[in-house]
Amino acid sequence: MKWYAGQYLPRTHARPSFSEAWFHSHYGFTFGEKYHFAYKKLEPLEYIEVGWRSDVAAVRRAFPNSTLDLMINIQDLQNMSRLAMRESIADMVRQACPICCLRDVWVADIGPEVSDEKVLDFVEAVDWAVGRIATGGAT
Repeated sequence: MKWYAGQYLPRTHARPSFSEAWFHSHYGFTFGEKYHFAYKKLEPLEYIEVGWRSDVAAVRRAFPNSTLDLMINIQDLQNMSRLAMRESIADMVRQACPICCLRDVWVADIGPEVSDEKVLDFVEAVDWAVGRIATGGAT
């Protein structure tokens, strides 16, 4: 059986057979170590969605072969400088490595109150962090 803890599956996926069930769990909160034991029972996990302020390194240690999605909190990003955003995202991406096991870095709930500049800052921060790590540069 394949288990998925994370992002919603695209509509293009065929419905799983009984022998290949898909499991989805979305955390809007911190993915704490106290939950790792429960998820270990579902291994192998194809991927895990890891929320803002989670200990990404602990998730990576517990699930070394799972692909991670990093979910960033928009409310916190709203109050960050460009430099703080870059450093925070780079730290999460670094902890999620290897880079081949990182699928997405994303933000939910971006509304009209979020400036275009803040969205562009986020995109640039992710590109910078992933690019630096992928090319072996220090972040």
